[in-house]
Amino acid sequence: LITTDNEILTMSQSGEILDRAVLRDSGSLSSLPDESGLLVYTRGGLWQISRQGEWSAYMEGAPAGGHNSAALALADGRLFLFDGAILHAYSAEGAEVWSADMGQISGEVHLQWVDNFLLLTSTYGNIIVLRPEGGICNRVQSFGREGSILWENLGADGTLRVAVADQILGFDWRTFLGGCAV
Repeated sequence: LITTDNEILTMSQSGEILDRAVLRDSGSLSSLPDESGLLVYTRGGLWQISRQGEWSAYMEGAPAGGHNSAALALADGRLFLFDGAILHAYSAEGAEVWSADMGQISGEVHLQWVDNFLLLTSTYGNIIVLRPEGGICNRVQSFGREGSILWENLGADGTLRVAVADQILGFDWRTFLGGCAV
């Protein structure tokens, strides 16, 4: 977990603290698809923390992350990094295949893989869906603020639900995809 004073606590399943690290700025956490550990995306780069609490560089030369950053690693090896303004997509071999300037996105940011699309949401009410090969399908911004709760889920009924800043929004997924819907 990341504390409000930018300390990362790595804990075992039984609750034992395995490691403590203080960051210069906040960062974001993401699980690795093979459940071998966590990704930590910080101003200092992209790191992997093993289940035993050991840190190692995950990708050399990653753009700096920080407070508004997010990372998502897919099972097929693809990696998406959002540095607060630019979304970077990497192949399984680690080569950058595309990037997109998203404008300044504030607050905590989540990246999720939803129905073979990339979904970016933020506590400032940003909801953006992108094609995996690049290109924005749709974007909207509702009210949000720092410290808001952020939660998103695509239900079996085809409704994308996003909870942010004391509101729950619902979008028909196929309609929200617009021209990206197949």
